[in-house]
Amino acid sequence: MANILMLDKKKSEQVIIDANKIIFNEKQEKVFELVAKGLTAAFPDIRPVVIRGLLRLAIKDWQQENQVTLPEVDSWPLEKRLQVTRGILDNFNRRFYLILRAKTNDAQTLINKKVDQIFQKYVQFAKAGYKDSID
Repeated sequence: MANILMLDKKKSEQVIIDANKIIFNEKQEKVFELVAKGLTAAFPDIRPVVIRGLLRLAIKDWQQENQVTLPEVDSWPLEKRLQVTRGILDNFNRRFYLILRAKTNDAQTLINKKVDQIFQKYVQFAKAGYKDSID
C-alpha cells in the first residue's frame, strides 16, 4: 500500500497546518474521533496526523457545502445521518487523492475500497445504536 499511496510532502504538511486551525465543539469531536479511528487503522502506512487532518478538512467542507453543523445533524433520522457520513467520506476521499504524489487509478481504487469499508463499518456501528466499537 505504501508504494501506491505516496504523499506529496508539501501538500500533506499543508493539510496538517490547515486542519490545526479547525476547532470543533464537543459533539463534533465525538463524531470526528469515531471515524478517524477507523480511517487511521485503514491506512496504517500514512501518518495518523495526516489522515486526521484530511478528515477534519472533509468535515469542514461538508458543513460549508451544506450550511449545516454536525450537532444539527444529530437530530436527523439515521438514514439521513448516514448520508452525511458518506458525504464526509467522499470529501475525505477526494482530498486524500489530491495530496498523492502519483495520481493513479490503482491509488484511487485503493482509497475508494478502504473508505467504502470504513463506511460499511460505520453503518453497522450506527445501526447497532453506536454501542460497539467501530473497528
